[in-house]
Amino acid sequence: MRTTMHVGDQSYTLARGQDTVAVTDATIGAARAGAGLVAVTVTVYGNRAVEILITSAVPVSFETGRAASNDRDDGDLDTPFDTHEQHAHVIPETFDDHFAVSFDDWDL
Repeated sequence: MRTTMHVGDQSYTLARGQDTVAVTDATIGAARAGAGLVAVTVTVYGNRAVEILITSAVPVSFETGRAASNDRDDGDLDTPFDTHEQHAHVIPETFDDHFAVSFDDWDL
């Protein structure tokens, strides 16, 4: 399974093994603080770290689905690889595989 984090109009395909609960919690915490960098290292497909600015005005959602496997996608930041040769497109299983973080639902 593969998870993609959508922030505004940008999408970040997370590396296999990335703790999506920690990313979600950090995203909510950053939004509650008004703005800030996500407090965890978000490791994306290609073994690269990304820090993302989160505000309560930016829509954030997470999508989980099947994706092609790549043995190099192990989240090791010391061994990044070029992602242009194989894209990790997410294929949703069902509507239930999608979940969104709506800051309107939280007491920020």
